Amino acid sequence: MKFRETRIYRLLTSTKTAVIVLLVLVLFFLIGTVFPQGASVEEYEKAKGTFLFAARYLGVLHIFSTPLFFAAALFLGLNTFFCTLERFRGILRKRGNPSPAGGTILREAEGFTADEITEILHKEGLRLRKKEEREGEIRLHFRRGPSLVGLSVLFHGLIVLSIGAFFHTYLFSYENYLSLGPGETADVTVPAEKEPLFTIRLDDFRTVYVDNPEITFPRAPLLRIASIISPDEETRFTLPEGAVSVDDWISRVTVLRKGEEVAQADVLVGRPLSYGGVKLYQMGYDQKITLRVGKEKLSVEPGKPFSVGKEKFVVSAARHGEWRRLDGTKGKVKPHVTLYRVTGKGRYDREKVTRLFKGKPEKVGKNRFLFQDFSEKSVFSYRVDPAVSFLSVAAFLINLLIFLRLVTTEERVTVTVKDGEAPRASAHTRGVFARRKSLDLSGLFSRR
Repeated sequence: MKFRETRIYRLLTSTKTAVIVLLVLVLFFLIGTVFPQGASVEEYEKAKGTFLFAARYLGVLHIFSTPLFFAAALFLGLNTFFCTLERFRGILRKRGNPSPAGGTILREAEGFTADEITEILHKEGLRLRKKEEREGEIRLHFRRGPSLVGLSVLFHGLIVLSIGAFFHTYLFSYENYLSLGPGETADVTVPAEKEPLFTIRLDDFRTVYVDNPEITFPRAPLLRIASIISPDEETRFTLPEGAVSVDDWISRVTVLRKGEEVAQADVLVGRPLSYGGVKLYQMGYDQKITLRVGKEKLSVEPGKPFSVGKEKFVVSAARHGEWRRLDGTKGKVKPHVTLYRVTGKGRYDREKVTRLFKGKPEKVGKNRFLFQDFSEKSVFSYRVDPAVSFLSVAAFLINLLIFLRLVTTEERVTVTVKDGEAPRASAHTRGVFARRKSLDLSGLFSRR
C-alpha cells in the first residue's frame, strides 16, 4: 500500500484535522493569557491566584513549554506541509486545457477557418496560447485572464523561499545589547565585519507617564454585569495620589560615522531606528539609586534588597519625567522612589513603608532615609538580519497573490477544427468568484 493511500496520510491532509489542531492551540493560548507564564507556583499562590490546582498539577504556568503544546504545534506544521503538497498536486493535475471530447459542436461556425475562429475569439479577449496541427485536424487553445496555475506556482514558490529565509534568520542573524548614559557613545558591531558599522550616541533619555486610574465596580458579580450593560450606570474611577504608570521610554540618539553626525532620531519601544541594515530597539533602562541612611551613603539597584541594621529594605525604580494627565494637561513627576520593607524570602514578601522624594528626608523607625540622587542608562538591543527585507517584500507579494487569486477568473477554450466537419469547442471557467455560466461560443459565430 502506498503512503498516500494510508489513513495517516488522509489524516495529515485533512482540513478538519487542521481546524481541530488550531482549536487546541487556541485553548493553549487562552490558558497562556489567563495564567502568568514563567511564574513559580509559590509566587502564584502568594499573589492569591485562582485555580491553584491547575497551576500546581497541570503546568499551566509554563503552558508553552509543555510536551502537549510542542506536539500540537509540530502536528499543525506537518498538517500544513502535507495539505500544501496535496493542494499543489491538485493544481498540477488541473493545469491542462479542457478536453475537446464531448464538447459543443459549433454549427454556426461551420466553414470558418482556424484563422477566422482565432480572430473572432481574439476580439472577445481570448488569446491563442497554443496551436496544435495534426493530420486533418487543428486544435486551438485559448485563454482569457491570468493563469491561476501561474499565480499558485508563484505563491508556493514565495512560501518556500520565505521558509528558507526564516532558516537564514535563525542561522545568520546577529543581536546584541547596548547600555548608554546621556552623552555616552558605543559602537554597533557584527562578527562578520572588522570595523564598526557605525556609532550611536545617546543625547537624551526620558520617561513619559500617564494617569493610572482605578476603576470601581460593585463586588457582586451580577451587579457588576448590570453596571457594565446598563446605560444609566456610569463607569466610575478614582485617581489615587501619585498613581501613574509608564507610557513610554524615549531615547534621543545620534548616528555617527567616522566622527560625523549622519542621522538623528527618537527611539521608542514600538518605533525602532533603522539605519544601514540595522534595527535599534528601545528595551528599557538601568538605574542606580543613591540613598543616605543616617550618615551612611548607599548605592542600590531597584528591586534588589539591601540591609539597614537588622532589617532589609528594597526600593522601586526612580520615577521622574513628563506626566500626561487624563484631562489633556501636562506636568512633571517629582523624582521619587517607593521604599518597601522585606518581610520574607519570596518576591512578594514586602510591605510599603513610604515614598522618598528627592532631597526630602523621611524618618523610618530609628533611621533617617534620604533619596539623594540617581543615575540611569538607556538599554538598547540591535539586530542585523539581511533576510528581513526579503521577508517584508515576500509578505506583501504573498498577500497580493492571495488577493489576485480570490478575484481572478480564468477562462480556457479549446476549439478543434476538422476538414469537412463543424468545429467542436470545450470551455471551462475557474476562480473563487468565477461565473458559473458557460461562455456562449455559438452565439459569437451566429452573429457573423
